[in-house]
Amino acid sequence: MAHGGMARNGNYSRYRFCSGVLRKQIRYSELVMYTRLIRIIYNSLLVISYITQGFILVAFSLLLFGKFCVGAYLYLILRGNSTLANTTCSWSP
Repeated sequence: MAHGGMARNGNYSRYRFCSGVLRKQIRYSELVMYTRLIRIIYNSLLVISYITQGFILVAFSLLLFGKFCVGAYLYLILRGNSTLANTTCSWSP
């Protein structure tokens, strides 16, 4: 074995001190860990997508029923034209 735990084929041997049964148990626990990690990431992305869909639904309903464009309002606010953004509101005087 070369320096730093690297085997001759260039791969790091994490299981060099383990027996065959212990290697299978370690690999199974790693599989379970990575499966749970993928499930956590999937669930968090699912929650983020639901929140985004809620914002889109609110913006579309405001556009349809309230005659207020959230995208244009945010664009004007972010550009620094707050007075113009406030005058574009349908309920502003």
